[in-house]
Amino acid sequence: MNELLRQCNLVKVSDVSAAATTALNSASVDMTGYDGAIFFTSFGTAADGNKINAATGATTAAFVDLEGSSASSTAATEDFFISVHKPRKQFLRCEILRPTSSTVENIWCLQYKASKQPVTINSSGTIIGTYLVGASTGTA
Repeated sequence: MNELLRQCNLVKVSDVSAAATTALNSASVDMTGYDGAIFFTSFGTAADGNKINAATGATTAAFVDLEGSSASSTAATEDFFISVHKPRKQFLRCEILRPTSSTVENIWCLQYKASKQPVTINSSGTIIGTYLVGASTGTA
């Protein structure tokens, strides 16, 4: 089996936002060639009622909520994820609701099970890393 990241695409879909009580929508991702996606983010301040959900659309201009995709916080919840497997429409995005003033950290999307492998992660300027296969111990 190939390593996980050779089958995935990691995309930053929103930068850190300023503190606000307004809704925040991430950029959309095109799901053509992927089985699913996981959006993940953190709130700067945990608060009752912070909410994250997924929305889908046939174009990047017309999104509707996905039934059952909402995750609401408690007073101690800061970190969120939503996984959408086999979406029925081409585009997905993450939507954030903040009933009390809070920042939202970077929002990331991990698209998985690519039909064409290996995937080249195209996140220039947003994340850097390296692949290791069968690495030996020694100097990093």
